[in-house]
Amino acid sequence: MRTSALIKHTPLSVLVDSGSTHNFIHPTTACRCDFTVLAIKSCDIVLGTQCLHTLGCIQWDFGQLVMQFSANNQVFTIMGNGSPLVKLIDSPTMTKAI
Repeated sequence: MRTSALIKHTPLSVLVDSGSTHNFIHPTTACRCDFTVLAIKSCDIVLGTQCLHTLGCIQWDFGQLVMQFSANNQVFTIMGNGSPLVKLIDSPTMTKAI
């Protein structure tokens, strides 16, 4: 799910990826973050299961691109951007692509 964030007044493109085992951050965005630095092009930060498992129980609606979790007695909701770069394809098309 692609979303946006604002860190130190800097707008960032964030990919929340439940299929990624680690977190990644673009080298120019790395500053003081404890993420693995890897050259990526489509977004500034990728949050994988390395980060997601620390959130506990997550409600995630992939159809609506909404993720919700609780921390410190507060509910947080992250909404996806609905990026035009993402395209849904059917199983036969995916099989043909790989």
